Amino acid sequence: MNHLSLDQIEHRTPEVEYRRCRSRPHNPGRRRAIPSRRLDLVHSAAVMTSLNAPPGFERTLIREATLADLDLDAIAAFANQRAPALAAHMDPPQLARQFGLAGPAGRDLVPTAAGLYVFGRWPQAMRPQWGVAAIRVDGRVLADPLTASESLDGPVPALVQAVIAFVAEHTYSVADQVDRTTTHEYPAAALREALTNALVHRDLRLPARVSVTAFNDRLEIWSPGPANAKLELDSVAQLGGMSIARNPIVAAMARGLELIDQIGRGLPTIRRSCQRDGGGDPIFDTDDYGVLVTLPSSLAKPRGRQSLRRQ
Repeated sequence: MNHLSLDQIEHRTPEVEYRRCRSRPHNPGRRRAIPSRRLDLVHSAAVMTSLNAPPGFERTLIREATLADLDLDAIAAFANQRAPALAAHMDPPQLARQFGLAGPAGRDLVPTAAGLYVFGRWPQAMRPQWGVAAIRVDGRVLADPLTASESLDGPVPALVQAVIAFVAEHTYSVADQVDRTTTHEYPAAALREALTNALVHRDLRLPARVSVTAFNDRLEIWSPGPANAKLELDSVAQLGGMSIARNPIVAAMARGLELIDQIGRGLPTIRRSCQRDGGGDPIFDTDDYGVLVTLPSSLAKPRGRQSLRRQ
């Protein structure tokens, strides 16, 4: 985690705004810089769904894998915590099949897509696209210099921890010595919710990785595959109460692992956290290829010495 002094923050004020690679003079009256990919949520249209994964795709058998590619101990621990009655009467391979994490291929059990993705020892050995590309850009467009780039591998729980660690290492915080508090560039609740949503609800068929890109003025989290229903994302972000999982098994496992709660609070949590502790309203964008969540930096535009000391 990088720490900034208040004097250093004053030099992070954006001088140029970017919209689809077109620059124009900075307007101090605007609340935040405009990301390169944006959906104006006030006038947003219905979300496209042409690339949605077919129902049950996560149950696809990964025939080149074996049960040895699953962390059966982790599955048993999950069952002991979440379904002790089943755990008392089934061994780990039976539990894997019961949860939809493995299925029969002839006389053998092999992992399903959901099983390998959530509980695989190294899912990317067979599905490299299920990892995360994490990038730090010293600027506001991808053409600016890269200061860090990592390809993160592992099952979903490990990916969540790895991305959070990457963001902590390559973004900033402000420590207040008087109040003994620390203001992070991106609120932890918003970051974790946006990240887990991207991993859990991605289209597992597509040959693309989830990407996390930290710019000087924002953090972008992109997930392959469009939103899973014709929803007005702005309305969902304000009201919540709707959870439509593209990958129900993955979502159920993530809920059991306490990565998500799956009760329709995800987008409202991101919005509220950014409004309260971040740099303003988050931006939700979608097209035929994926969903982009943009978290504005809380340090990109200083709000004055006094207000920063109070955080």
